[in-house]
Amino acid sequence: MSTQDDDREGCQAQAGSVIGCRLPVDPALREQGWEWRCNADGAKLHQVVNSYRELGFEVRMERLNLRSLSENCAGCKGALAQASAVFIKQKT
Repeated sequence: MSTQDDDREGCQAQAGSVIGCRLPVDPALREQGWEWRCNADGAKLHQVVNSYRELGFEVRMERLNLRSLSENCAGCKGALAQASAVFIKQKT
């Protein structure tokens, strides 16, 4: 995935696909070497975090910035309200 793909915001749909939300990543996190991996909550969040730690990565979780969702994604806000973005980087 290119940086340009990471910078897209809002919902986008291509022929034959479902609408997907692209939430912006804080540029300061990228500058610090953090890479976004997924958005998750509950048990899945703990599973993802534990897996990356077992693989030797530093893991950071951030609350999602839902203000950037387009009006088309209003229904997603409730589902994403408890989710966190998972970022990883190599341990130094």
